[in-house]
Amino acid sequence: MNRDLSLRKKRFIDPRWLFAAASAISILATYAVTGYSGNPGFETLRSAADSFWHGVIPYGRDTASLFLYGPLFNIIFAPFALLPEWIAPYLWNFFNLSLFFLAVFSLPDSIRTEQKCRFFLFLLPLAIFSQLSFRFDIVSASLALFAFSLLESGFYKWGITVILISAFSGGYGIIQLLTLPFYPKILKNTGYTFIAASAFFASPLLSFQLADLTEYYRTWFASVSASEVSGPFYTLSCLKPLFRELPAWSMTARTAMLGFLLLIVFGCRKRASFFPFRAGATGILAGWAVLFGMTSTPDTYLIALSGFMLWYYSKPATCFMDRAALWCNFAVLTAASPAVLFSETLREGLLNTATPNVWVFAATSIWMAAYTFLGSRHKFATQHFRYRHL
Repeated sequence: MNRDLSLRKKRFIDPRWLFAAASAISILATYAVTGYSGNPGFETLRSAADSFWHGVIPYGRDTASLFLYGPLFNIIFAPFALLPEWIAPYLWNFFNLSLFFLAVFSLPDSIRTEQKCRFFLFLLPLAIFSQLSFRFDIVSASLALFAFSLLESGFYKWGITVILISAFSGGYGIIQLLTLPFYPKILKNTGYTFIAASAFFASPLLSFQLADLTEYYRTWFASVSASEVSGPFYTLSCLKPLFRELPAWSMTARTAMLGFLLLIVFGCRKRASFFPFRAGATGILAGWAVLFGMTSTPDTYLIALSGFMLWYYSKPATCFMDRAALWCNFAVLTAASPAVLFSETLREGLLNTATPNVWVFAATSIWMAAYTFLGSRHKFATQHFRYRHL
């Protein structure tokens, strides 16, 4: 009897079974959304990629009015845009889910396999919810985790490359460059960052003339700014019921917060020798990129929650406040976000009236920052990573 229970428990936490179950759910969800409403989200991406490769700027046009991703997205998406319509959405979502699964299970061994399983399970509902609209957020979250793992393994150039891929495709990854002072060879890594960023900046030249490069980026930034005003988005600048419209000082606040982050990063470099601090700081930056972003949606909080889970499972020990934050985020962001598809009342309350998802994660970010940047250094020094239940 005990042996049977042991085998059953082992199978439950076996990553292969977990990935198989998640893939089945993803396929069913993709089938449901394409059968019910077609695939307008996927067609928006396909139309933008087609425009890009035909030398047409894919921003600010009616056929791609919802497209706000960077130039590298069109390169990543190109193989899927060429596939037949009946199979392309399934393969795109399978690619996204596979990438996210590999990113979670490629995290450093300081995070146990059981914890990685719970990490993945915690975010799976929100990941599937993101796939219903064929968004890039799940890839952005994956790239952030991959970059952290590569930096921790000493592959600094590869880690920087992944960060820049995220920055020039989804946009959110650029804030992770602030973690570079935590690792050796800061001057060499900074030099490589500028060289690689210049190469990625020139990526539109694969389809555009050099004279069009400035106009391409000007149109991209203008489209993102215009979308922020039209909303609705779920950032601190759109925190309801405090702000019914985008405040005029939102850009000033965003710039001030960036300066504050730089001060914190350089002020806390002495803690960078501890793994929990590096993981925690990476998680905090991922959350702040969403909270202070320009076009964050409920799906985008997958990036923020990936950072939170990285912070949570890297801690030497957990307390009541940690577990309270975990379950509050699960209830409001992970579980409730997919539920809005089935309830107009819940959709109105969660997304348009009170934005509890922003409130909850803002409070969580304050707690994360207080522990990581202001907490005792002795807590980071311990090498004991006890098993923690959800």
